[in-house]
Amino acid sequence: MFMSVAIPLAFAFSLQDGDKVLFYGDSITEQRLYTTYAETLVRTRYPNLKVSFVTRGVGGDTAKGGWMGTIEQRVKRDVESQKPTRVTIMLGMNDAGYVPYTPEGDRAFKDSYQSMLDLMKIAVPKAKLTLIRTSPYDNFSTRAVEVPGYNDTLIKFGKHVLDFSKRGGHEYVDFNEPVAKVIRSANRSNALLAATIIPDAIHPAASGHILMAGALVKAWGMTPTVSSLWFDGLERKVIQSQRTKVAGLSAGSGSTSISWTQSDLSLPFPTDPSMVPTLIYSDFLEAVNLQLLRVTRLEPGEYRLTIDGEEVGSWKAAEFAQGVNLSTVETPMSKQAETVQNLIIKRNELDIAHWSRVNNPEAPVTPGEAEVKALSVAIEDLHAQSIKAAQPKARVFRLIKL
Repeated sequence: MFMSVAIPLAFAFSLQDGDKVLFYGDSITEQRLYTTYAETLVRTRYPNLKVSFVTRGVGGDTAKGGWMGTIEQRVKRDVESQKPTRVTIMLGMNDAGYVPYTPEGDRAFKDSYQSMLDLMKIAVPKAKLTLIRTSPYDNFSTRAVEVPGYNDTLIKFGKHVLDFSKRGGHEYVDFNEPVAKVIRSANRSNALLAATIIPDAIHPAASGHILMAGALVKAWGMTPTVSSLWFDGLERKVIQSQRTKVAGLSAGSGSTSISWTQSDLSLPFPTDPSMVPTLIYSDFLEAVNLQLLRVTRLEPGEYRLTIDGEEVGSWKAAEFAQGVNLSTVETPMSKQAETVQNLIIKRNELDIAHWSRVNNPEAPVTPGEAEVKALSVAIEDLHAQSIKAAQPKARVFRLIKL
């Protein structure tokens, strides 16, 4: 993918060293997709930032709680015990009951949400809260759904979430509109694709969750730029660079190739191929995952790009002149980032499996001290591995004229 973009130079990321982020919500949070993607984005974009994450999503949960406990039990057990410095809250999908909107249901959600916030304030008084308008119920694609117009109810409920954020000074993020907008846009040109974004109308697929993660990290002030390099292909001179260092920019034999060593400050998000068709309907690639290589004044023709000897793609001189976003293709950097994400997934699976087993109201398990200690060590080890794996490496780039 190539583009012509203006690169923002300064972003103030709101997560700080020592922060612990807790994702709280229902089954959409329990899917551990937007949560994993957000964590991967933070870990790979700011590899030296000392931040940790934990997920506590329960299927069917509401602002009153659910099958794994009342809201009082949930907040005490799943939030207060973790001592987070930041809590993201996404609820609402189940609170509306999958029935047409009623004023009574609206008031019940408002009251329950207020009570939940009061409990959060007592449990973690110093934690910063991020209130999220829930992802949409798919009333936009061509599929038949059980509750036509249900998303309108979620939007009305979401207005209360926005009001609470304003009154309480909390951060607010809308997951509904970014996903709904992409479904509507995709539906106009590719109805089959649009219907895959939220397959059951409730739980987004990966292509929906990545939009939600993008909305969250944008609200946190994440820089969209993985790295950006612009150089003159004729004079072999760097014109502009951001979040990267370049060395050894030189011509190869016969001037048919250009090589250089590039040391980026971060890694790209490892975009799954299934996400890419959906992402073209959003601003994710430009606003969240921009790894730009721009080369001007190349001789006309097509050029192959290799990184560490591995071919990653071919583009024409005119495309390089506009700028190629390398985050849209597989590179050694994206493979490294995929390793980071896999370590994050393993740590989350270990944590959630233990938490679910211990807190299952039907058959709780009381682990011994040795088991708890071993689990803690394993989780910390995977966390340390993900940090180590996220450290960028110097890469050798080469442009070869075909």
